[in-house]
Amino acid sequence: MLSGLIGEPNYTGFFYFGSIIYFIYTKKYRYIPIALVIILSCASRTFLICSVVSILIYFLSFNLKRLLSYLILYSVISYPILVSLLYQFSDTSFHLLATKITNGRFAIHCVYLDMFLKNPLGVGFFNGAKRFAQQRANEANVFPIHDMDLYISNYQQHSLNFQILSEFGIIGYLLFCYFIFSLHKHVSSYSSKLALLLTLFIFPTMQLNVTNEIIVYLMISLILIYLNTKKKDQLFSKHSH
Repeated sequence: MLSGLIGEPNYTGFFYFGSIIYFIYTKKYRYIPIALVIILSCASRTFLICSVVSILIYFLSFNLKRLLSYLILYSVISYPILVSLLYQFSDTSFHLLATKITNGRFAIHCVYLDMFLKNPLGVGFFNGAKRFAQQRANEANVFPIHDMDLYISNYQQHSLNFQILSEFGIIGYLLFCYFIFSLHKHVSSYSSKLALLLTLFIFPTMQLNVTNEIIVYLMISLILIYLNTKKKDQLFSKHSH
């Protein structure tokens, strides 16, 4: 399979998933199949599934866009709680199945959840991956993570939730939640359609180590530029009448 037009499969998928969200909002639907084909070519299962689901949710949501956007947002923010509950109240066979289905992410996230519980104020930026092997090997873990099938490697979090929790702690995570909800509230007051697209965009993005990659900042810059331009156009239109 091709790696797409950028290189790394997940971030290639992320870039073209963002493009699909943009095409939906601007009603340039004819470009969506092209973006889907490119995502398929780079073998990014997460963003292929999210692209198809996002398209279906958006066009089938009718007058429920605002409600759906809040439901998706709360599910994004509460993901670490879900991981904790699943690990504590399920057996080892489920842990292994969840790890296999998520391509190892469930096990990795459990390690970083344990890291956060032992270091509630965080271990410092970029220090999470450095402590991964030590945290996994620690027999005194809150969770018996040593029974999981993980390689002896220093894995990154593969999740913005757990990157912030493990490296910036509870204070950093609360500030992040405040930022996300403030952004959503601002966008929702402007357009319920855009608010839904924003949350659909954020949902799969949380499965990436967002703060490590320049491409994410480029995409955010493009979104902000577009919104700013749109707002100026509206103001100009009001003054001209």
